[in-house]
Amino acid sequence: MKVVGWTFEDFSLTTLIRFNASMITRILAMLCLGSGLLLCSCTKKTTTTNLDSASAVDTSRGNAPGDTSHPPPVAVVSDGNILAELDASDSSEIVQAKYVLFKTKNPDVRAFANLMLTDHTKIRKADLALSKKYKIIPATPKRDQDKADLTTLMPELESAGSDLDKVYANKAVENHVKELADLKSWEQTAQNPDLKKALVAAVPLVQSHLDRANALLKKLNGGK
Repeated sequence: MKVVGWTFEDFSLTTLIRFNASMITRILAMLCLGSGLLLCSCTKKTTTTNLDSASAVDTSRGNAPGDTSHPPPVAVVSDGNILAELDASDSSEIVQAKYVLFKTKNPDVRAFANLMLTDHTKIRKADLALSKKYKIIPATPKRDQDKADLTTLMPELESAGSDLDKVYANKAVENHVKELADLKSWEQTAQNPDLKKALVAAVPLVQSHLDRANALLKKLNGGK
């Protein structure tokens, strides 16, 4: 018996198995090829998306990649964060002033250091009292720049030698510029009314410290 060029014997069980196996193999090969192309396409798209994301400007930090002209702002999100930053800043000023008073004999530098010690001690006590009154627990932000600055500043002062007065005055200018910017920023985010008032009241005082620091630095540089 022949059917389209085939004999009945050609349709033996063995032949059918071989025929079906061959067809299945071809179908699987085609499916694998299609899956591979799809996977390759998806991988390429994902890689491109990741590269685009990595090269984008991180606007949340305020700087384009490589731009270090302005440090990213401290991520203060609560009154507790603000109080923790204030305490760290005041503590830093107090520690610096005590060290300089122990080392320097320059009367102008000593007068400025005494002013920093007196004013920042008062401010720190007032902030601690406010924290206690309203039961606001100071919570250090993830990036506490004031504490980070203190760990690098003290070694600078200790290794300054005969340049101690100039190094201290220069750092005082830098610190108070930052403090002013922080205070004005925190005025906008503070929730407690008394804390907000304290921040507003601190601005002119810190501005006066900055003016004194600039005047001192200019005098130490010979009026330049």
